[in-house]
Amino acid sequence: MKATIEARESALRPTKVLTRTEVDVHGDLRAVHAATREAARAVPTLLCYEDVSTTAQFTPNFYVDIGSYLDE
Repeated sequence: MKATIEARESALRPTKVLTRTEVDVHGDLRAVHAATREAARAVPTLLCYEDVSTTAQFTPNFYVDIGSYLDE
């Protein structure tokens, strides 16, 4: 999984990457977080997002207004 993420990062050269959080309920999603964190180590900004399987231990501190995208 890490190699696949690294290949995409290398091809796209993003400045921000969004990934799952390390406190997700599902173990596979925690593995995605760990692989992404390692693979995207050269990316300046790595952000984790909250969804229904994120535990209460997650403390968001950055918010993005997505209101203009809801219809899409």
